Amino acid sequence: MSHYDLDRYYTPANLARSIVELSDLERIGTCLDAACGDGSLLAAARDVYSDVQCMGIDVDASAILRLRKRHPTWILSHADALANSAWKRARAARQSVGCDLVLLNPPFSMGARKGIFVNMAGFSGRCSVAMGHILTVLMRARPVVGCAIVPESMLFSNLDENARRFLSRFYSLRSVRSLRNSTFRGGHANALTIKIERAVATDQSVATEKTQELNGVQIVRGGLPLFQAEFHRTGVPFIHSTDLRSLTKGILPRQRTRQISRGLVSGNVILLPRVGVPSRRSARFIKFEHEVQLSDCVIALRCVNRATALIWQRKISDRWDELVAMYRGTGARYVTVNRLHSWLASIS
Repeated sequence: MSHYDLDRYYTPANLARSIVELSDLERIGTCLDAACGDGSLLAAARDVYSDVQCMGIDVDASAILRLRKRHPTWILSHADALANSAWKRARAARQSVGCDLVLLNPPFSMGARKGIFVNMAGFSGRCSVAMGHILTVLMRARPVVGCAIVPESMLFSNLDENARRFLSRFYSLRSVRSLRNSTFRGGHANALTIKIERAVATDQSVATEKTQELNGVQIVRGGLPLFQAEFHRTGVPFIHSTDLRSLTKGILPRQRTRQISRGLVSGNVILLPRVGVPSRRSARFIKFEHEVQLSDCVIALRCVNRATALIWQRKISDRWDELVAMYRGTGARYVTVNRLHSWLASIS
């Protein structure tokens, strides 16, 4: 995979300064940007902290060459921050260990690849391109503080769950501000600014994305992708996210499919889309007399009885803005079972 498959959306100067100011340090001696691009984050660091030694790494040799001409006092290296051998050879990387501040606006994508494999410092697994950069730079440079621009999904997606759990032993990642998807010229991803601080290691268990139950309601994620559905007139009704509004009017979908074990529900339920933005009109109590098959883009709150379903319907309606806010994502909005479970627990 060529580095030219990486996206390039450089940080506007006004945003770069606000990112640096998140560090909230009185003074710093050293600062690293391991995806420095046109150097806007490092330039902002120099403006805020006049005596800082700026260090930059980038996979684009031409970008490093231009920066060397403009900023001869900076320590700059042409290297792939994700490659262990390249990192060891890069002067900027070697001198960044224990630096005061790391700044990052990492690539969000790498061509058509949705994830990369990272194996380093005790972590081995797949994660997003952006998380790969964040994890790699933090574990190699071990900064005091970090400030970054990341895709919104990095803090919530299943793809990055293991990496987040691993990093939580060393650093906390706190969302500070949501950016408009028009922030970067030519880019349309939903992004966040985050502050990264050293954290005390914890051993908190993280719930897995499976069926979960609390206070009379069980969360069931649908399990049948539309393209895998085998429609047959003797099957069970197939519930897709596009059916949710008509279901509240008592209209069952005509499509019937051979059932699978994941995502079969019956009885008293409240259905929510897993992908997209939920509609208040659709998030209402429904009773299925017989089993239905949920597609993988639908989540059911299966309640023990009608009274419980009505209670949860009212709770959800009263906190509707909170529910909608949980649907996050760099591209399409979506919610996870873990995120939904935590929210339901908080309002139960």
